[in-house]
Amino acid sequence: MRVRIASSLLMASTLCAAMPLRASSSGAPICHVDQIIGCPMGFPVPSGAGIYALQIVPAAYTPGQPITISVLPGNTFSLLNGILLYVERPDQLGGDGYPLKVGDFSVPPAGVQLACAFNPTTQALTHDGGGNLALPIGFTWTAPVGLDVPLRVRAMLVRAGSEYNWDNAPFEVFSIDLPRSPLLFTDSFE
Repeated sequence: MRVRIASSLLMASTLCAAMPLRASSSGAPICHVDQIIGCPMGFPVPSGAGIYALQIVPAAYTPGQPITISVLPGNTFSLLNGILLYVERPDQLGGDGYPLKVGDFSVPPAGVQLACAFNPTTQALTHDGGGNLALPIGFTWTAPVGLDVPLRVRAMLVRAGSEYNWDNAPFEVFSIDLPRSPLLFTDSFE
């Protein structure tokens, strides 16, 4: 575990040194919320501070079936400017050293795009334009057919305000376990 954390910190530091990663009105410049560590963007609020809430319905996935992931207003903000949202498989690392993204999002509402670090993908969502997104806002995600492992929903939500002051924007990071729904068996014995 320490090696994974150290390697994540080293990778994030290297990325930050190589190019300034800053929030952008055209979408999140990162593909994993862990990449924000050590990068010059805004300030994280304490976990559970409640500036936003993330709701997942149903609370467990069924392979091949859609679920809705919604961003709800918390006790501080009713508008959202920046978002990075995806579902990952914690037990399997991708080529970038981070947990593998799985599943696909449907076409999102206006102001949000299917992209990750400015690259089109159906496996992640980010903001498009940085304007005010009114909350609540919901997204449809579908798990791959045949998948039968616990997953995790990851999100970074940013409120930059009307000045788009991304460097001083409060953001909240979410990491929510998404279990596989129980298998239902029918008894065919008579």
